Parts: sequence; structure tokens; C-alpha cells
Amino acid sequence: MKINIIVEKTKDGYSGYTEKYPVCSIGKTIIELKKNLKDAIRLYFDEKDIIISKIEFNERCIKK
Repeated sequence: MKINIIVEKTKDGYSGYTEKYPVCSIGKTIIELKKNLKDAIRLYFDEKDIIISKIEFNERCIKK
């Protein structure tokens, strides 16, 4: 599954959210943010009884 995310630079690191689903997260680095977003997305779909085997991100923009 490919998911579009919007990434914003914050004073403490990065925040990110998906365009299509009500999922967001934070991280001190981009790598940490992506891991946290993947965890949050899996939790979101688990609650809906949908199993996601692979998550890929389309990073459309980084806002400052």
C-alpha cells in the first residue's frame, strides 16, 4: 500500500500526517517519523480488521 504523507519540520524534529487517513505522528528524525507513522497506520487499519503487509510512503512535500 502506498500512502501520501505530508512532513513538517518542527522545532523538536518532524511531524507527519497522511492525506487520506486520520493518522499522524512525530519523530526527532525523518527515519523515526516514518517508523512511527507506519506503526500508527497499522494500528488504524488493525482497528478496522484490515491487514497491511507493506507500507510505502510517497513524500510529497516537507514544510518548514
